[in-house]
Amino acid sequence: MEESKYLECIVRPEQTAAQSRKPLLWFVGAALWFVISLFVAWIALLPMVVCLVLGILAKRKSHPEYEYTLMDSDFAVDIIYNGTRRKRILELALKSAAAFAPLGDDELGTYERQGMKTVDYSSGREGENHWVLVTKEGKVCTGYILTLSEEMQKEIRRRLRMEGIYVKVGY
Repeated sequence: MEESKYLECIVRPEQTAAQSRKPLLWFVGAALWFVISLFVAWIALLPMVVCLVLGILAKRKSHPEYEYTLMDSDFAVDIIYNGTRRKRILELALKSAAAFAPLGDDELGTYERQGMKTVDYSSGREGENHWVLVTKEGKVCTGYILTLSEEMQKEIRRRLRMEGIYVKVGY
């Protein structure tokens, strides 16, 4: 019997300057509406409350990280906001995969021509190891773009080869 294997990998997506400033802009907007409400009317407090709520929501969703977890032949992706709030966004058995190949591989073109939907759970940085895990349920193909550690990449390829699923050779 094969031993249980547990691997995890945390990836922090690249954030643009606009994404990191969004909460601050909402809070500044709330402060401006508060100042305006002091001189104009109390009805101007309504936009201030809206800006404040949007600022809080933007702050709670800032600084996301993806945590990939591989437990035996089960793969999961969690998103972690601000290092505290966690939500599971993907869970699948590796035997349900159709292919596993580096981003840009020719084999992925076959699935793209079938109308593959792409979901990006990668870091978004150029020059990193981006892999695509393709699942196919009925006629619906979904490609999950992932930035995997070397160890997790090798273990996923090993597990998929045992299931007889296409894995890009030579990587």
